[in-house]
Amino acid sequence: MGDPVRILVADDEQNLCRILVARLTRDGYLAEAVHDGAEALDRIRRNAFDLLFLDLRMPALPGMDLLKRVREEHHPVVIVVMTAYDTPETVRAVLAGGADAYITKPFDLDAVAGSIPQLLSQQRAASRALLPETGEE
Repeated sequence: MGDPVRILVADDEQNLCRILVARLTRDGYLAEAVHDGAEALDRIRRNAFDLLFLDLRMPALPGMDLLKRVREEHHPVVIVVMTAYDTPETVRAVLAGGADAYITKPFDLDAVAGSIPQLLSQQRAASRALLPETGEE
């Protein structure tokens, strides 16, 4: 079996982080949390994460700025933006900014946890499509 899936939760709501990390850990993921955007960017630069749950409103480095930096630096991480601010403009902005998915707070923890395998498989398929052909089977 491969390496465990690493997930970073970046949100200034510490209680939400605690609950989400506990659930993800129980489901077998290696999950950790940070509470501001600058710390999230530092962790992403130092560690390979498979998935990032990202709040838009955080201190030090707002979520949209973090999203932009992560994509500009080409970190191969699936990004799920989570926010309480559910407007069509926000949805368009985060998806155009490079988010892979968008969820509105409060969210159903079971539904979010259940969506992780599909998010990761879509990302892996996209990554494989970008690899050069070697002619080997």
